[in-house]
Amino acid sequence: MKLLKKHKLVYLQAGLVALIVIGTDLLLGYLSNSISLVSDAGHAAADIGIYAIAFFAVNHGKNTGARINGVIILCVAVALGIEAVVRIYHPERISGGFVILSAVATLLLNLWQNSILVSKNLPIEEEDLKASLMAHNWWDAMFQIPLILGGIFFLLWPENEPIQRLDSMLSLFFCFKMAQAGIEFVADGKHDHSGHKHSHGPKHIHGHEHEENWID
Repeated sequence: MKLLKKHKLVYLQAGLVALIVIGTDLLLGYLSNSISLVSDAGHAAADIGIYAIAFFAVNHGKNTGARINGVIILCVAVALGIEAVVRIYHPERISGGFVILSAVATLLLNLWQNSILVSKNLPIEEEDLKASLMAHNWWDAMFQIPLILGGIFFLLWPENEPIQRLDSMLSLFFCFKMAQAGIEFVADGKHDHSGHKHSHGPKHIHGHEHEENWID
């Protein structure tokens, strides 16, 4: 029971950081008029689903919640994707300073999530999940670099329509990542956080096979 509580604390803390990411992206997305930041918030919402499922299914759980989460993510991805396409044809001015601020904050928050995961000693059967979550956070952090560059372009050429369309293109990328996560949730009841498939049933030092079953 004590070990289970430690697991829950890890996923709860990382999930709360993801909530901060969502709030930051939504607020600064609104202030900057950037659809790409709002889309990044939607992508972070998918992370909330990942941590929530891990929180409730450390030792047991149904995949129904994962599939519901996947449907919601898909709906958000489609809605934001449509808005991004509309803005490609009707670009709007973007406040680059807020975009840069949001991207830097999100990058640091993603690194904070990994520091939370690293600081906790999880049992060996949770190492695959921990590694995949950390890889996912690293990728999310790296995705902020194009946003930072885009924010610089928005500052230098605020009235340039091709540059303004860059915001929509970044948004479509985040929508694609959201849709990809949503499809995996709906299809399998779980999500491959790191972007590659895990091997199941790894051999451990205890001399027996462990089948990854954090979501049954």
